[in-house]
Amino acid sequence: FNTLNNALARCPHCRKVSSVGPDFAKGRGIMFITIGIIALVIGIAVT
Repeated sequence: FNTLNNALARCPHCRKVSSVGPDFAKGRGIMFITIGIIALVIGIAVT
């Protein structure tokens, strides 16, 4: 499901509906940006 907004997601197996909040999306975005910056720094340091 799309974690960038507060959309509802339905499990295809049990049909249970759940949602993710904006805090989860923000934390996930910060994590990916941090990993990207670290990878960029390592790539520049290697070359």
